[in-house]
Amino acid sequence: MYEFVCDHIIPGCTVKERGDTPEAAREKAIAHLHKHHDMSYIDKPMMERIDLAIRAPRP
Repeated sequence: MYEFVCDHIIPGCTVKERGDTPEAAREKAIAHLHKHHDMSYIDKPMMERIDLAIRAPRP
């Protein structure tokens, strides 16, 4: 299980998106950013920030 914490990208946002793979978590993160933060375009630097914000949760 992998987790994206939106607060690492948008300070103050409490949403956490989870997926079985980093790619699944990334897709959910992108969908969240599009829908809730009006990010219609994700450039390469932002994609790198998203990837850095995805981690395997600690038990």
